[in-house]
Amino acid sequence: MSTIELAAADIFSRGSLKLTFEILRQHNASLALSIRNILGSEPLAKTADAIDNKHADHFRVTLDSHQVRAVVEALATYCRQENGGEQTTGSHIMATVLLDDWLALARVMLMNLTSENPHSDS
Repeated sequence: MSTIELAAADIFSRGSLKLTFEILRQHNASLALSIRNILGSEPLAKTADAIDNKHADHFRVTLDSHQVRAVVEALATYCRQENGGEQTTGSHIMATVLLDDWLALARVMLMNLTSENPHSDS
């Protein structure tokens, strides 16, 4: 993985974080609040043509590995529940893509942990 791919894994759009918040808030209120706090922080710099468009906002996720794991588990549970019917719904597709984004962050965090402790027996 290149440095760009590693750096991009912890960047989430406003929409992705809002959907994460909505999915989490009924099952893990404190984690949902952490997501909402990220949304309340200053977004990353934008291009001049998107400066007034809040839908173009992106944020750096600064959760710890335990929180990211809890997000992944909650999204995986949600995806399994949403997939209970015969037809795939739009919300299931969006949640699955969102789960992929959070899994990418979890992988990067794991790779960073592994590279920091190459001889650990975890």
